[in-house]
Amino acid sequence: MFFFEDTIFSSPSAASCVVLGTASSGPEEWKTETRIKLKDSVES
Repeated sequence: MFFFEDTIFSSPSAASCVVLGTASSGPEEWKTETRIKLKDSVES
């Protein structure tokens, strides 16, 4: 998949659904370069 311009999504989950092509949980799917899940890297 290629994005030819910046694309803004309403949530991490919306972005992961588009990238993966299926329903998914963004906070579970997105990871940092050191493999830390988004849900674990965001302070509550």
